[in-house]
Amino acid sequence: MTFRSPAFGACAIAALVLAACADAPTATTRQPIVSADVQAAAGSYAVTLESVREVVPRSLLTSYVQVPGNPAVKVWKTGFGSAIAPGPTAGSFFLLTDRGPNIDYPAGTPDGKLFPAPRYAPRIGLFTPSGANALRLVQSIDLALPSGKTLTGLPLPPGSCGFTNEKGYVLERGSLFVVSDPNAIDSEGLAVGLNGDFWIADEYGPFIARFDPAGRQVARFGPCAGPGVTAGLPAVLATRRANRGMEGITITPSGLVVGMMQSPLDNPRAAGRASRALRIVVFDPTQPSAAATKQYVYLAETPALLSSEIVAIDDTHFLVLERDGNLPGVPGTIKRIYKIDLAGATDESDPANGTTGKSYGVFGATLEAVTDYAGAGIVPVSKEVVVDLMTDLVGYPHDKPEGIALIGADRIVISNDDDFGVVGDVTTGLLLRKALLNGVTDYNSVWTVRVSPPLR
Repeated sequence: MTFRSPAFGACAIAALVLAACADAPTATTRQPIVSADVQAAAGSYAVTLESVREVVPRSLLTSYVQVPGNPAVKVWKTGFGSAIAPGPTAGSFFLLTDRGPNIDYPAGTPDGKLFPAPRYAPRIGLFTPSGANALRLVQSIDLALPSGKTLTGLPLPPGSCGFTNEKGYVLERGSLFVVSDPNAIDSEGLAVGLNGDFWIADEYGPFIARFDPAGRQVARFGPCAGPGVTAGLPAVLATRRANRGMEGITITPSGLVVGMMQSPLDNPRAAGRASRALRIVVFDPTQPSAAATKQYVYLAETPALLSSEIVAIDDTHFLVLERDGNLPGVPGTIKRIYKIDLAGATDESDPANGTTGKSYGVFGATLEAVTDYAGAGIVPVSKEVVVDLMTDLVGYPHDKPEGIALIGADRIVISNDDDFGVVGDVTTGLLLRKALLNGVTDYNSVWTVRVSPPLR
């Protein structure tokens, strides 16, 4: 790490759905999607809520005073919910944190982040059932370099592969410092290999990282080379949008690693911010090179939406979590799980592996600048709704469902990112307590639903 000078839980929330979180499944009837920009089939799945479990314990990470004289804000040692994967025993789960607590800083500048706990190590937690209503942490695995030195989640320094001008800030002893770490990781997606290794989607870079069961880095692949990073992904991915890199990751039955970008690339920036085209990257770990990858186009319902996770059903079918950033209760809130199919979609890889990717039309437009996909010969993946969290899960409270996993053929588990219990005030840039619409602090919870017909 480099420094340079200047009270309610998920059970209570879900009371409208499951009285006292009792084992009393409830089913909902799917309502048709009504949208001016619907691109997906409405789907025909019946959804039954089976359980809501709180993620515990909740202990204090730090009490942070950003402005001397102001009350301290409690930052929680939670954050487990950026991704979820089945654990080694029945009912257990691995849950992933992201890079650590942070807020936009200064206010209104999303390319700057203030870190109240700059030495926080992103980690994987193993959780097992505790009664009917909780998942309890039984093992915490800090992500580390091969040497055993723990990683941080601070931004990459200038000149790093995939650097996006994002700056990290720390206030210590009344002074403001710029902070960075060339080995940092922004862990967002998690998949577990057959040998127990962890595959992590890292928003920085973006990178696909592999860690052994003890949490030590085995390899990291990116769009270019860097400290501990092997160039193995398409070069165009380095044009990622800041804090919107590779968000989801999964492993197919045949052993391919599939990653998904959270948002369209800034390729160029103006086009990317108006685009609906999210890239799905199929990576062969036995041939870790850009030439061996494939890229497919997933169209978000609107440019304002983003993807938080991808999960393999089989070698061509996947579940994708697509959402906005609103708290449920805000009109027009969208949080849905889609089933997609890569079969029939076109591979949009660039054989030349150029920094702007494959070009389209006589003027050489980038994928992100394309608006007429059919005219450009682009066939996106097909998609249909499986679960609409806003209509199928009455009372779902979280703004950021980020993790999904498939259990068997018909159960989906959903985890949320609680941002360690804090958010930033967009006006002042101050650290604040993160609250749901009912005023209680947001925490991690895991919702389990059954879908019919089965997905496989």
